[in-house]
Amino acid sequence: MIGTLSPDQHATLRVLLSEYNALFDEYQGNYRQIEDARRWLADKEARQAQIQAEVHQLQAVGLKVGVDVFAAATAAASAVPSEARKEVEVIPEPSPSGIVVKDFVLVEAEKAFPNPVRASDLNAKLKELGYEVHPKTIGMSLYRWSVKKLIRREGADWFYVPKDGAHAPIIGEAKGGGRVS
Repeated sequence: MIGTLSPDQHATLRVLLSEYNALFDEYQGNYRQIEDARRWLADKEARQAQIQAEVHQLQAVGLKVGVDVFAAATAAASAVPSEARKEVEVIPEPSPSGIVVKDFVLVEAEKAFPNPVRASDLNAKLKELGYEVHPKTIGMSLYRWSVKKLIRREGADWFYVPKDGAHAPIIGEAKGGGRVS
């Protein structure tokens, strides 16, 4: 086909191929940059997840000793003048659906042991701390801990199950070990 082209057609074909090659090179360069950006973004997202997990672990440890790390960090940040606030690292607010709620639930059940906790009470306590969560989040967190045998359920009451196997009395359990009818 190329051998049958007129000189004008041949010149036109060279111009078109030159433009095609330039566009193709730009396309390949853009594709490489997009792939690099995707890798960079994936790395940043992984690091963000790691940071969030570490922050939630700090909050869980704080809750075990009665300290709300998020509230303390927020209070400390608000005490800094607004001009300097940009330079102060502030711990991010917890995600309502994140591990903070899960850990909060377990810590509160452990604190209440041998008494039970109720999802509605835990939800109210979270609201007092300034966190709004989906109405089912607390109950699902309690359920997930029960699957792991760290919490057990009796109706609306949830009891912490210590690692040593001790447990709070089961409702309706007689002192001699038999059931009360």
